[in-house]
Amino acid sequence: MKPILFNRCKVLVFLLLCFCFSLKAFAQPANDVCASAAVLTSSTSCVNTPGTLINATKSTGPSIGICGNNNSPDVWYQFVAKSLFPTITLSSVGANLTTAGPRIQLLDGSCGSFTTLSCTAGNVLNVASAYPTGLTVGTTYYIRITTNTNFGPTSIGTYTFNICVTDLNIDYSKSYINVTDGIVGG
Repeated sequence: MKPILFNRCKVLVFLLLCFCFSLKAFAQPANDVCASAAVLTSSTSCVNTPGTLINATKSTGPSIGICGNNNSPDVWYQFVAKSLFPTITLSSVGANLTTAGPRIQLLDGSCGSFTTLSCTAGNVLNVASAYPTGLTVGTTYYIRITTNTNFGPTSIGTYTFNICVTDLNIDYSKSYINVTDGIVGG
């Protein structure tokens, strides 16, 4: 009778371990929803934060606007603007994510009530060219990373990346002029 009970316990432990592993293996990223947006530190040099779209789900609701494919999984970040024109950069982008067409969406507002400031295809969003009026220093902005071609959460593949927000080292308390040599300007 002992061997049967022992075998049942082994099977039960095995199933329990498989269940626990599957929960971890298929868990969504911590920043899968806007309310859990990961905080990025804006700096004059790139301070990379690792990210992934593996097991991410798509956001719902009209407040996120259109940026990429609305059925694509996404992850969320937030940062406090330290300059008018920061640059948002994705680096070390996985091959599957590159193929899927990464999108960087810059949003103003709060979860559930956003205004899209910019949406760019690729790995760099330069606020100076994408949003010429600039950001408000001291305001929290949200970044949504998504793709153009994925139609559901991915569970395998190279959908990883690094993200950073870089500020130009400009002293806004000083005056700058643009001197050009030509018929106009100067």
